[in-house]
Amino acid sequence: MTKILRLIFFLYFISSSAAFGQTKHLILTREQNVNWFDSIKSLTLDKQLSAIKQRLLSDANVFVKRSYPDRIKVIDQIGDRVYGDGKPFIIIGGYPMIIDNKTETKKIIGLTELLDTVRIKKISVLRPNDPAMTSLYGNPSQSGIIVMTLTRKKYLKYFRKLKLKPNY
Repeated sequence: MTKILRLIFFLYFISSSAAFGQTKHLILTREQNVNWFDSIKSLTLDKQLSAIKQRLLSDANVFVKRSYPDRIKVIDQIGDRVYGDGKPFIIIGGYPMIIDNKTETKKIIGLTELLDTVRIKKISVLRPNDPAMTSLYGNPSQSGIIVMTLTRKKYLKYFRKLKLKPNY
């Protein structure tokens, strides 16, 4: 019986494309990103967390090209990764967590495992291209900011252990 359950879990995990960042609905353009931010604002906390987790895992497959030659945007593939416009900037308990092209997948998975209603009390979503946020947080905030308030301050140490800071 346990072998069957393990097999079912394994098959589910393999078929769950979001676990490997291979969703069919990657967010690649600014318009898609703005629509995604607008769509999660009205969700309940648990559904917001679920949407954010899915986005983080999907974004592992997106390569953000910061500057485009001649201002022409081209969406191509780099191996299994595709060019996209940006990834959300995340602030948890006042601690900025930047996920960029060089962020290890295991750190992203670690972050998604910590995102639950036990640790997160509230989520505020700040739309992309807000001039005030860009002046405060710089380029990483141009794709929008997700601010999460912790239920208890002691949980911040788990998020800090991930060391999700810029790789430059």
